[in-house]
Amino acid sequence: MSKILEKAQELGNLLVDSEEYLAMEKAEIVLENDQEALKLLNRFEEKQQQFANDRSNNELREELQSLQKEMLANEKVNNYFQSQKGFNKLMNDVNGEISNILNPDQGCCSSGQGGCC
Repeated sequence: MSKILEKAQELGNLLVDSEEYLAMEKAEIVLENDQEALKLLNRFEEKQQQFANDRSNNELREELQSLQKEMLANEKVNNYFQSQKGFNKLMNDVNGEISNILNPDQGCCSSGQGGCC
């Protein structure tokens, strides 16, 4: 196995052991055990698909907004979304670090550290 693949596996293992990943997994398990929260998510996804096919439908837009508020008011759904957001931020930070090394001239502009070099 090449050194690059070994390091990729090492990074993958570090990510799986990260606070962000573990929090996301825990929140997912809690969510999966709550039938009410799952129904809410499924209803939202169905409406979202319907709206994607008919973006001019204001009634669907209002239903989606209402369902979104309902989902965010549900502690388990909200915790799941927040944990996903945390893990996505970690992944974006990791990708940013790799991008900075591959494209050093663009590093500080794309890393989200504010301002350009």
